Amino acid sequence: LGVSAVELNQGDNKSGRINRSDVAAICVESLASPAAFDTTFECYYSDTAKGLDDVMASNAKAVSTGETTTPTAAMTGRERRGDTWPKLFEGLERDAVAA
Repeated sequence: LGVSAVELNQGDNKSGRINRSDVAAICVESLASPAAFDTTFECYYSDTAKGLDDVMASNAKAVSTGETTTPTAAMTGRERRGDTWPKLFEGLERDAVAA
């Protein structure tokens, strides 16, 4: 589906579904992005986003029945969207340095 369908988030509080080809593209593009350096993030299609408590049941239902899921309206404030790879990675917070 490409970069414009992807949402990144940080903090392990949202998840969703994404194709392997887009995960591969995120991996490759993040290597060239200073904004993605030393960061950890979740990636999923924005129209499949769910809170972690809801995502497993929602994904299982969608996969088994082909039913479209309704994305969560809850926002964490750490969502990242963009129409280009550099814009998608903008604003990611670097991982804390281990002591």
